[in-house]
Amino acid sequence: MKQPTVKFSKGAVGRVRIVEDFLPSPDRLVLREDNVKVTLSMSQRSFFKRAARPTSA
Repeated sequence: MKQPTVKFSKGAVGRVRIVEDFLPSPDRLVLREDNVKVTLSMSQRSFFKRAARPTSA
């Protein structure tokens, strides 16, 4: 699908109107969820166990 073309004009844009901020604050905008602790058992050959293993310096 083709992207729409943006056209810019030279000179004044016209009358500008400032609107009041009507959005709630960010902490009220996103709903918080409770976390759940999970314990997993993985094989020794698991990619995630190898990736999480600290490297020696």
